Amino acid sequence: MSYRKKRICFAVFITVCSVLGINCGKSVEQQKKETEKILYMDTFRSLLKIESATEVGVNYQKYGELLIDAKTFVNEANLILSDETIKKMFNTVIEEYADAIKIWKEKIDSSWSLDVAEGQWNSIIKKYSIPTEKRSYGTYANADLGMQLIWAKATTDLQSIWPIIQSLDSKK
Repeated sequence: MSYRKKRICFAVFITVCSVLGINCGKSVEQQKKETEKILYMDTFRSLLKIESATEVGVNYQKYGELLIDAKTFVNEANLILSDETIKKMFNTVIEEYADAIKIWKEKIDSSWSLDVAEGQWNSIIKKYSIPTEKRSYGTYANADLGMQLIWAKATTDLQSIWPIIQSLDSKK
């Protein structure tokens, strides 16, 4: 049985125990905190896998798979976790990784550069302050540089989440 299935089974078990009034030696509040802690860690770990993959090298298909897995955890976190700050931070990082794959897809489909005149690229270029250069046929940004800048921002944002997760542990 996969780790994710075990975690889901554990969450279901805790829910059933609380509904039936079986506390397994722990209060419902303690069980909820433990379940949330597992989800905090799993979500963080799924985002960390993407960061690690971008550092050592990853192909487009594998990156997409990692992104889907991480997005699943972020969606689950949005439904279950109580800390709005961390949920917002998780959403920011997953959005950054999703923006990077949009650029990667553009590189594969048609171009090594992003046309500022296109609305989608203009907003991403501005959002991440990706440098542009004027050419005779328009203003463009380098797609590779854009991906690297986005990944660097995601890494910084991801690293800022860890101390907050650790501080939740000390609030027990």
